[in-house]
Amino acid sequence: MKPFATGCALALTVVLFYSLCTVAALLWPAAFVAFVGDIFHGMDFARLMPEQGYNWRSYFSAAWIMGLWAFAMGATFAWLASRFNGGKR
Repeated sequence: MKPFATGCALALTVVLFYSLCTVAALLWPAAFVAFVGDIFHGMDFARLMPEQGYNWRSYFSAAWIMGLWAFAMGATFAWLASRFNGGKR
């Protein structure tokens, strides 16, 4: 595994799925809140929904941070995996 390529692949995957999640929340807010509540054992996330419009600055900030974090994790994972495989790629 190549650390840079693996980091890029994971970062792009995370940002893509975060974007899809955002689109789902914007298109179907009630169903989205119910789905997330079901995942977290019935917790009520409706109170966390913003009353005003969606904040795109928050989206881009979160996407950037999650992308950087995912890149670091992917690159580190690939680097460690190659070390455990005796340096073979």
